Amino acid sequence: MLALLGAYSPHADLPRETFVTFMAVGALGAVLTAAYFLRMLAKITHGRTPDPIEPAAAAPAPSEGSAARPALTPPERAPIPAEPIAALTRYEYAAWTPLIALTLLVGLWPKTLLAVTTGPVRALFGGG
Repeated sequence: MLALLGAYSPHADLPRETFVTFMAVGALGAVLTAAYFLRMLAKITHGRTPDPIEPAAAAPAPSEGSAARPALTPPERAPIPAEPIAALTRYEYAAWTPLIALTLLVGLWPKTLLAVTTGPVRALFGGG
Protein backbone atom coordinates (compact mmCIF):
# COMPACT_ATOMS: atom_id res chain seq x y z
CA MET A 1 0.00 0.00 0.00
CA LEU A 2 2.91 2.33 0.61
CA ALA A 3 4.03 1.77 -2.99
CA LEU A 4 0.57 2.76 -4.20
CA LEU A 5 0.74 5.91 -2.11
CA GLY A 6 4.16 6.72 -3.58
CA ALA A 7 2.83 6.23 -7.11
CA TYR A 8 0.07 8.75 -6.45
CA SER A 9 2.52 11.62 -6.12
CA PRO A 10 5.72 10.85 -8.08
CA HIS A 11 8.65 13.22 -8.52
CA ALA A 12 7.93 16.32 -10.64
CA ASP A 13 10.16 15.07 -13.49
CA LEU A 14 8.20 11.79 -13.85
CA PRO A 15 4.96 11.38 -15.85
CA ARG A 16 2.15 11.38 -13.29
CA GLU A 17 -0.41 9.74 -15.64
CA THR A 18 1.80 6.68 -16.02
CA PHE A 19 2.24 6.31 -12.28
CA VAL A 20 -1.50 6.74 -11.63
CA THR A 21 -2.12 3.96 -14.17
CA PHE A 22 0.42 1.76 -12.38
CA MET A 23 -1.31 2.62 -9.11
CA ALA A 24 -4.71 1.53 -10.47
CA VAL A 25 -3.28 -1.75 -11.79
CA GLY A 26 -1.50 -2.32 -8.47
CA ALA A 27 -4.69 -1.63 -6.51
CA LEU A 28 -6.60 -4.13 -8.67
CA GLY A 29 -3.84 -6.66 -8.06
CA ALA A 30 -4.01 -6.04 -4.31
CA VAL A 31 -7.79 -6.57 -4.28
CA LEU A 32 -7.54 -9.78 -6.33
CA THR A 33 -4.71 -11.06 -4.15
CA ALA A 34 -6.75 -10.43 -1.01
CA ALA A 35 -9.78 -12.18 -2.51
CA TYR A 36 -7.79 -15.23 -3.61
CA PHE A 37 -5.98 -15.38 -0.27
CA LEU A 38 -9.20 -15.22 1.72
CA ARG A 39 -10.76 -17.91 -0.49
CA MET A 40 -7.72 -20.15 0.01
CA LEU A 41 -7.73 -19.52 3.75
CA ALA A 42 -11.42 -20.38 3.97
CA LYS A 43 -10.88 -23.64 2.07
CA ILE A 44 -7.93 -24.59 4.27
CA THR A 45 -9.57 -23.80 7.58
CA HIS A 46 -13.15 -24.86 6.83
CA GLY A 47 -12.75 -27.60 4.23
CA ARG A 48 -15.13 -28.40 1.44
CA THR A 49 -18.76 -27.37 1.67
CA PRO A 50 -21.32 -30.17 1.69
CA ASP A 51 -23.16 -30.73 -1.59
CA PRO A 52 -26.91 -31.24 -1.46
CA ILE A 53 -27.98 -34.64 -2.75
CA GLU A 54 -30.23 -34.12 -5.78
CA PRO A 55 -31.54 -36.65 -8.29
CA ALA A 56 -30.05 -36.44 -11.77
CA ALA A 57 -32.23 -34.52 -14.22
CA ALA A 58 -33.59 -36.46 -17.17
CA ALA A 59 -32.01 -35.55 -20.50
CA PRO A 60 -34.37 -34.13 -23.11
CA ALA A 61 -35.25 -36.42 -25.99
CA PRO A 62 -33.30 -35.61 -29.18
CA SER A 63 -35.26 -34.31 -32.14
CA GLU A 64 -35.54 -36.41 -35.30
CA GLY A 65 -33.02 -34.43 -37.36
CA SER A 66 -30.29 -34.04 -34.77
CA ALA A 67 -27.72 -36.57 -33.68
CA ALA A 68 -28.18 -37.92 -30.20
CA ARG A 69 -25.60 -36.54 -27.76
CA PRO A 70 -25.07 -37.79 -24.25
CA ALA A 71 -26.07 -35.29 -21.59
CA LEU A 72 -23.16 -33.66 -19.80
CA THR A 73 -23.27 -34.30 -16.09
CA PRO A 74 -20.86 -33.15 -13.40
CA PRO A 75 -18.49 -35.76 -12.00
CA GLU A 76 -19.83 -37.79 -9.14
CA ARG A 77 -18.65 -36.81 -5.68
CA ALA A 78 -19.52 -38.40 -2.42
CA PRO A 79 -21.63 -35.97 -0.39
CA ILE A 80 -20.08 -34.64 2.79
CA PRO A 81 -22.39 -34.89 5.77
CA ALA A 82 -23.19 -31.49 7.23
CA GLU A 83 -21.81 -31.41 10.75
CA PRO A 84 -21.64 -28.46 13.11
CA ILE A 85 -18.25 -26.75 13.28
CA ALA A 86 -16.48 -27.56 16.53
CA ALA A 87 -15.26 -24.79 18.80
CA LEU A 88 -11.62 -23.75 18.57
CA THR A 89 -9.17 -25.70 20.67
CA ARG A 90 -6.45 -24.16 22.84
CA TYR A 91 -3.84 -25.00 20.21
CA GLU A 92 -5.80 -23.19 17.51
CA TYR A 93 -6.18 -20.13 19.75
CA ALA A 94 -2.44 -20.25 20.46
CA ALA A 95 -1.69 -20.36 16.72
CA TRP A 96 -4.19 -17.74 15.52
CA THR A 97 -3.97 -15.11 18.28
CA PRO A 98 -0.41 -13.90 17.56
CA LEU A 99 -1.07 -13.88 13.81
CA ILE A 100 -4.19 -11.77 14.21
CA ALA A 101 -2.49 -9.44 16.71
CA LEU A 102 0.55 -8.86 14.46
CA THR A 103 -1.66 -8.34 11.41
CA LEU A 104 -3.69 -5.70 13.24
CA LEU A 105 -0.55 -4.06 14.67
CA VAL A 106 1.21 -3.74 11.31
CA GLY A 107 -2.01 -2.83 9.48
CA LEU A 108 -3.15 -0.13 11.89
CA TRP A 109 0.28 1.19 12.94
CA PRO A 110 2.74 0.48 10.09
CA LYS A 111 5.27 2.88 11.62
CA THR A 112 6.06 0.25 14.27
CA LEU A 113 7.46 -2.05 11.58
CA LEU A 114 8.93 0.75 9.46
CA ALA A 115 10.81 2.19 12.46
CA VAL A 116 12.55 -1.16 12.94
CA THR A 117 13.48 -1.58 9.27
CA THR A 118 14.41 2.02 8.32
CA GLY A 119 17.95 1.93 9.77
CA PRO A 120 19.07 -1.34 8.11
CA VAL A 121 17.52 -0.36 4.78
CA ARG A 122 19.33 2.99 4.77
CA ALA A 123 22.58 1.24 5.69
CA LEU A 124 22.14 -1.20 2.78
CA PHE A 125 21.32 1.45 0.19
CA GLY A 126 23.70 4.12 1.47
CA GLY A 127 21.06 6.68 2.37
CA GLY A 128 21.49 9.33 5.03
